[in-house]
Amino acid sequence: HERYLLDPQNIVKNIVNNLFTRPSEFASEEIYHNQLVNSSHVIVNLLSSSEHLNDGSRIISPIFQRDTLEKILKGLTNNDLINVFVPIIEQLCKYYIGKFALPWNPVTLELPFGQELIPEVNIQDNEPFITEIIKTIPTITKILKTENKELNPTPINFQYGITGYSFGHSRVKLVETIYCFFKLQNSKLNNEIKTAGLIPILLKLFIKNPWNSILHQNLLKIFVFIIQAGSEILKRNLFDQGKILEFIPQAQKDSNFQINSKLKGTVQKGYMSHLLVLANKIDQASDVLVHNYTRRSSDWQPFKRKVLEEANKKNKI
Repeated sequence: HERYLLDPQNIVKNIVNNLFTRPSEFASEEIYHNQLVNSSHVIVNLLSSSEHLNDGSRIISPIFQRDTLEKILKGLTNNDLINVFVPIIEQLCKYYIGKFALPWNPVTLELPFGQELIPEVNIQDNEPFITEIIKTIPTITKILKTENKELNPTPINFQYGITGYSFGHSRVKLVETIYCFFKLQNSKLNNEIKTAGLIPILLKLFIKNPWNSILHQNLLKIFVFIIQAGSEILKRNLFDQGKILEFIPQAQKDSNFQINSKLKGTVQKGYMSHLLVLANKIDQASDVLVHNYTRRSSDWQPFKRKVLEEANKKNKI
């Protein structure tokens, strides 16, 4: 009995079980929530430090059981549990990226809020984590496609006296996690993302949530990743189905509006600063495929000359 309790692998099994089991039927919601949060923190720390533990792979192996991964990923679709499971899923992504990274120079993503090194990764399609992520993509797509008012029916005030409906904290966390999925660079997962129509839906979130800068920042990371480090499948999906070279010029035209205040004139909707950054990343891309799309686009070239170059002069870029 003592050997069982002291075996680190069994301790990890118990911690994993705590994610899915109430301590007792009489436990309060606060006690249950604390159990979930504490278990999540321990699992994240184990995943991040496993390579420094003696027999670390065996110790953390209960986390990688298929049924465990399935339950963890289902937590993404539960508003009450998403904050518990997102840190685990993001750390699992880091674990797999570190384990399957190829030994050559990573791509450096240049973003307004800093750089990020993206190694090339080769993860097999039959990895249980990949398989379970793929199962969640249609549900995630449906959640993100849902109108704000349907999920959050209470109106809130935005800038300039504009009233609208909140995108919601849980869906912002979902977008953060999707970025981690993209970085896994698995072709089967990328094909499921294309089939589900996720990329066009993500793109439209800019204009559906014009004042949500935290959401815009997370979306920008996804699209810069696709442009600079994404597979051909993702790039073609962004340009062919997402029609980004038509989307950005139209979003710019729709962004100017009159404000009802003592300040006369027009302002731009909040998404434009991030879309201008993205436009520059597209225009500056060294990728031949991206260059061919921009060169042939009848929407992009006028936008580049009349809007992007003028904005760059104004902002001294």
